[in-house]
Amino acid sequence: MIDDLLQQEIQANMRDQSAGVLYFNDLDSFSLGCAAGRLGKQVILHVFTLNGAPSRYVESSRETARVMRWQVEVHDINTSIFFEQIRELLSSLNLHRKKDVAMFYVASELMQKIGEDITLCSFGLDTLFGLTSSFKRIHRSNAQAFFSLRQTFLERSGMPENCVALQPNASTKLFAPYAQSQVVIKNLLARNWRELNVNDSDSRVQLKIAIRREFDREIACIGRIDTHSRAFKSSGLDLLINEIPKNRSINFQMRRSLVEILVDWRLRRSGR
Repeated sequence: MIDDLLQQEIQANMRDQSAGVLYFNDLDSFSLGCAAGRLGKQVILHVFTLNGAPSRYVESSRETARVMRWQVEVHDINTSIFFEQIRELLSSLNLHRKKDVAMFYVASELMQKIGEDITLCSFGLDTLFGLTSSFKRIHRSNAQAFFSLRQTFLERSGMPENCVALQPNASTKLFAPYAQSQVVIKNLLARNWRELNVNDSDSRVQLKIAIRREFDREIACIGRIDTHSRAFKSSGLDLLINEIPKNRSINFQMRRSLVEILVDWRLRRSGR
């Protein structure tokens, strides 16, 4: 069902034969590539390097592209003005988590280099599956709250608006089905935590099993799938993000955590 809905949304938004995917070598972005591939699109994975440095993330992405018969384009990000780039990002986007900063930093830099009219990105899936730290153990203690909180967090995340804000011009679009497609969101919001993250065959917790089940054939072809966090660590992006609290031009209130810094920037933009 999710596969059908993703194909429907991709087909409605992407009329070209090629489908670009902002790729983090994780299940979330891999699922978008699979859905586009099942539509007969030529899938192009857009991956990043920092200052030309090699990484296991890029190597693994290339291997995935080879096995799946997709294309891969590697875009280099110059981080010599990293803190200026981050200040610009925080001035224009509504970001809540370290992961959001990393993902949208990459997206903001790559959108200036990508040639496709529409680029698919995987933002939003963790929230739909209740896997962010905001949920903790609420799925076990209050099933009804799990249903309603996901909708609330999605609305407050600002992801749809962030995707629009990153479009460098009217002819280039960043499309995140898991954050922007109401039919996809509605389908996943209707499922409880167990339906989304527990394998019925053995009652074992397997995160995002509902997505894994949809694309089991493709997953079997490439074997183990990494997580976005491995891409950030392998590329060195995590180290850069961890330096943000030390920079006084960004951490103007001298906060101890990145989350507090993000709150300060949201308040600054709102004029409070």
